[in-house]
Amino acid sequence: MAVRKHVELVRQGKDAIAEWRSANRGVTLELSGVEFGEIDLSGADLSGAILIKSDLCGADLSGADLSGANLNKGIFRKINLSQANLENAKLIKADLRYADLSEASLINADLSGADLSNAELDGAALKETIFHNATGYSLSRNQKSRNKVKVSQFKLGKGYWILLISLAQFLIVNAPGLLMPPAQARPFMALLMLLFMGSGALLFLGFLIGSVFIANDKGYSGGFGAFLFILFVVIAYFLTRLEVNEGIPGMADSGLIYIILLWWLGPIILMLLPDRSKKRLY
Repeated sequence: MAVRKHVELVRQGKDAIAEWRSANRGVTLELSGVEFGEIDLSGADLSGAILIKSDLCGADLSGADLSGANLNKGIFRKINLSQANLENAKLIKADLRYADLSEASLINADLSGADLSNAELDGAALKETIFHNATGYSLSRNQKSRNKVKVSQFKLGKGYWILLISLAQFLIVNAPGLLMPPAQARPFMALLMLLFMGSGALLFLGFLIGSVFIANDKGYSGGFGAFLFILFVVIAYFLTRLEVNEGIPGMADSGLIYIILLWWLGPIILMLLPDRSKKRLY
């Protein structure tokens, strides 16, 4: 919700904003849902401002500092954002039709779902800029190349770290039982089984959460990642029961191990899916 004093301040222009900024360092401008119309805020310091669902159609914000600002679902048709600083800004589902973004800095900006029909992007600086599900935009070959800088560098997402950590704890906890001779392990069988079940539960939970994160990071829904993982877990479960109880014709002695490993296919498929967010290499 917009703060009335903040709205009145912004309507006074960039000089009033600059004076207020110097006396109120660290305070966020709350300007959500406000209709500013064709206001002149060229060169204004609106860094970190909250402008969710605000209307700035036809406004002049050329050279303005909007770094880190939240402009989600804003109405910015025919806005002048030329040479504006929009680094790390959020413009999710923003209406930017006919907007002038020439020579603006859109580094690390998130324009997921934004409408950029007929928007001017000539000379705009792009690097790790997210255009997931955005429409109407056209980038030059140079802009596309620069925006792939992060894609060309290997960087594990959070989901992969969760998978690796959950797998590591499972192997570390169960290593003594696997390495210990059967005769020595027999007195500790109850404890080893308890550790196996506990670490196995954490492994399952880690792979489930990791699959959700991987799907989200790649531009898919977290529910899809969870579904894909659980699907192969269920398939592995029923195949395991079939092998144990009845045996699968033609299955080698090692077949049970392969069936147990089947539930890894969910995360593997997620790793191989195209990265729709264009944020990382997977």
